[in-house]
Amino acid sequence: MGNKFLNIHPLLYSIPIMLFIVAFVMLLYYTYARSVRLQKQMRHRYLSNLEEERKQISRELHDTMSVFSISFKNYIHHHQFITASEKETWKAQIITFEKNIQDINELLYPIELKHGNVYTALERLSRLLLKSGNIVRLHNQCVHINLSPQSAIHIYRILQESIVNIFKHTDNKEAILTLFEEEQQLQAVLSYASIEKKTSYTLDKDRRGQHILEERLTLINGSRSMSWEEGIVFEKFKFAYS
Repeated sequence: MGNKFLNIHPLLYSIPIMLFIVAFVMLLYYTYARSVRLQKQMRHRYLSNLEEERKQISRELHDTMSVFSISFKNYIHHHQFITASEKETWKAQIITFEKNIQDINELLYPIELKHGNVYTALERLSRLLLKSGNIVRLHNQCVHINLSPQSAIHIYRILQESIVNIFKHTDNKEAILTLFEEEQQLQAVLSYASIEKKTSYTLDKDRRGQHILEERLTLINGSRSMSWEEGIVFEKFKFAYS
């Protein structure tokens, strides 16, 4: 009887140790997966709160403009020294102004892409920027941009904010955006002239927009890089299809 226990294969003694190692590895994996999931949830919650804040700003802007336009229309309608044809002209201009404000609101602070896809939204943005003298030349080499609604709005916001930042923080009046597919990813290259050699992004704590952009990229597993060649800055973006 005692000899039987003595003849137990040595590997059997290592089974508890192996089980302990497996359990420890599983615990580490579970902890890591939970941490990643929580970080993603926190980013999503942060961006959702941000979108809700912008939605509120959008509503307040719309309400303010509505009060202004209604008051202006009533003033024109009851003004005795304005002819009927002039009143119609003024009303038409007010309607055009309201539409332009609505377009700006939808294109700069969209909650979702209501008209078409990422490319058509970028086309509308370029037409809007052209009115202020800023040119965005778009080159679309994608046959079909297949993105989920959540990815589409984040990708548009990333590209839109990057374009606007060029005109906002540099003296450029022209930028080029090229969209193409490579390595089963949607890729974009944004280029513009720069005397200063730029090869990296500066994430100052005062640049809130840059941090928000980084959060968007992380949420959709996107990436960006910057290079400088002979006076041209190239911002390269990669977005995984999902």
